[in-house]
Amino acid sequence: MANIGEDLKKVLMAGIGAAALTAEKSKELVEKLVEKGMMTAEQGKALAAKLADAAEKAARKSKEMFDKLVAKGEESIRQGRERSEELRRVMEEKKKEKMLADILDSLDQLDAEAREAVRRKLAEMQADAAPGADAAAEKEETT
Repeated sequence: MANIGEDLKKVLMAGIGAAALTAEKSKELVEKLVEKGMMTAEQGKALAAKLADAAEKAARKSKEMFDKLVAKGEESIRQGRERSEELRRVMEEKKKEKMLADILDSLDQLDAEAREAVRRKLAEMQADAAPGADAAAEKEETT
């Protein structure tokens, strides 16, 4: 992504450089016309000022376009990241759903002894989780 920004920056700088070069060449041309007497010094100054204004406007417009492109690029990247995060969350949810479906499917295939072993394991897991819940309940009762 950094390369796109650098490429845009190069394009902007090329546009500004071209405008500056055009203004410089125009100034030289005006000076030559004044030297040859094809226009007065006053006309030359006016024309040079007009050309300089035009070059400045072109440079400003190039910068505005660059800024808009950068803003659009940044927004596109932000939206892509948000979408990617949302897809990651959905995939995690689907993975959990699949895992649960596989477990439930497997339970149907167990014999009575294996189901009893699963019940004991679940009871053990609930007992391990319960002390924190019991302590919180006791704390509420004393307050």
